[in-house]
Amino acid sequence: MAFPGVAFFIVLAVIQFFIVADGLVSWFHVDWLVAANLSAMLSGLPLLIIFMLARERRLREDRIQRQSP
Repeated sequence: MAFPGVAFFIVLAVIQFFIVADGLVSWFHVDWLVAANLSAMLSGLPLLIIFMLARERRLREDRIQRQSP
């Protein structure tokens, strides 16, 4: 399976930011400033995941290169 690029996760983070902020304001009647801060924290999760997966992939490739003669 092909791994999506960083641009995909950036777009996902931006879209997730607006969806979460809008949901917090309209459904839970949270102040817009608090909703923006919470959604900014939550929308960073896809970016953190891409960094973790890229690190694991790099470590796996390094391990394979060390094993080959």
